[in-house]
Amino acid sequence: MENQTDIFWISRYDYEPEWRVMPHKHDFFQLFYMLDGAGTALVREKEIELYEGRILVIPPNTEHSICASKGISLKTLDTKFNVNSFGLRRELARIIEPLDDTGNQIRQILERIRMEGMKGVVWYRELCNALLVQVIILMLRLRSGEVSKPQFPANGLNGNEVSDRIRSFIHANFSRDICLKEIGEYVGYTPEYLSKLFSNMMGVSVHHYLMHVRMEHAKELLKYSNLPIKEISFECGFKSIHHFSRAFKDSQGTPPATWREQEQQGVWKNVVISPGFVNQDLTITADKNYRLDS
Repeated sequence: MENQTDIFWISRYDYEPEWRVMPHKHDFFQLFYMLDGAGTALVREKEIELYEGRILVIPPNTEHSICASKGISLKTLDTKFNVNSFGLRRELARIIEPLDDTGNQIRQILERIRMEGMKGVVWYRELCNALLVQVIILMLRLRSGEVSKPQFPANGLNGNEVSDRIRSFIHANFSRDICLKEIGEYVGYTPEYLSKLFSNMMGVSVHHYLMHVRMEHAKELLKYSNLPIKEISFECGFKSIHHFSRAFKDSQGTPPATWREQEQQGVWKNVVISPGFVNQDLTITADKNYRLDS
């Protein structure tokens, strides 16, 4: 049976301030997922603001460009692929506005595609394509509003405001041992009601979101610091290095020491899923005089 998609390539890109992708177009789909930072994109001559969790879908033969903001870097996951299913292709091409992945569901699947491509074990291409179909379906649901959740009134706040307060609390306190009871006291909910509300609003549990925040911070420390892994585990709220290592491998597919070595050496940045695909990299630095190799 023919795959519904054919994923060519996925890459993690870190654009320094004012680096940009030159205007161009191609005959396949491209998906930009904003991991961190800020910037702007120009798609169909329309300027689009870029920030964490924002998704851009670029249909075939659509001119587009991206630029990191002045003084702020931009980190992205970039995926290039074709869609063989006529129905999926037609609906995906209709996504003309950016999407916001508030629950990080799409990001997690894209990260797994990248890890599967890196490992390259048996049936990895088939698994990557199956995961990409999940991404497309989730994006179509976002576009249609099917993933919107009911809002629960509480203390004069709507559901979005409460989930924002919960996320703010987690970001401020993830480095220590926190529990649902403490978060509930902060926002004025019982742990049970808090858990139900957050899951309905965000699509993930409070615990899952807390682990996501810890993992993202751990990856930043692993990549950009020389701290020992044991110290990083405590910095990210884990009680032991063994708990951290197990959780990190479950999340990222590789132990933290291996992940750090790969990232710091710059390997696995460009992951070719479809053999023979050659990526053309049109990223240039702010001085406009240097083009990166593909």
